[in-house]
Parts: sequence; C-alpha cells; structure tokens
Amino acid sequence: MTLEFSESGPVGLGKGDFIASSRFVNCLISKLDFLISRVKKYCHFSKAVYFAPPMPKSIARRKTKKAVSKRFKVTGTGKVLRRHASKRHLLASRSSKRKRQLGKAALVDKTDTARIKENLPFH
Repeated sequence: MTLEFSESGPVGLGKGDFIASSRFVNCLISKLDFLISRVKKYCHFSKAVYFAPPMPKSIARRKTKKAVSKRFKVTGTGKVLRRHASKRHLLASRSSKRKRQLGKAALVDKTDTARIKENLPFH
C-alpha cells in the first residue's frame, strides 16, 4: 500500500478508511521495531528509542594540588622556593644566627622542580 503525504496528513484517506490507516500504522510500527533491533545490536543499552544529541565535552584541565601550593612558590623566572625544616620546636638549643637563616626561603633542587611544577599547573 502506498500513500502520499501533504502538510495536512496522508492523501487519499477519508474518515471511512480506518482499516487502511491502521495497516499503515502497523507497517510503520514493524519497520520501527526492525530499526530498533538493529540499533540495539550495536548499542549497549536495552531501550534504544530516543537518541539525545551528545553533550559538548569540556577541555580537560588538571587541578592544583593544594598541599603543594601551600608548601612551594614558583618565582617569575621559574625557580621553585621552599621553606627550611627545623624551625617549629626545640629552638632554644639553636643559635639566633641559625634560626635567622632557617627563616629564609631556599631553592628546591633541580631534580625535584619538574615534579613540583607538575602539581602546580596554573603557576
């Protein structure tokens, strides 16, 4: 059975042509079932009736490791600064000169610089 379509619907069907229109609907349903079974074969979900358009993917960005950002600072020239150890407690046994020198920032060794900068992507 062949039907022509216009903007108002199928051409050639009147109000009394209920049998012809139900055959047409049944034919469409069987074709849709066939197409859905083909789609299910290639897709891994059970009810593949509606396909939403894919969401746009955001650009992958690395997060800053907060523990690293609190311990190190990257200078304008790209060097990494760190704090000295041994300045928290038991300071009475250390001389004033030693405590003063421990208060200043020190450079991180060049072998560790790449690892630290890896965890600070925006600095």
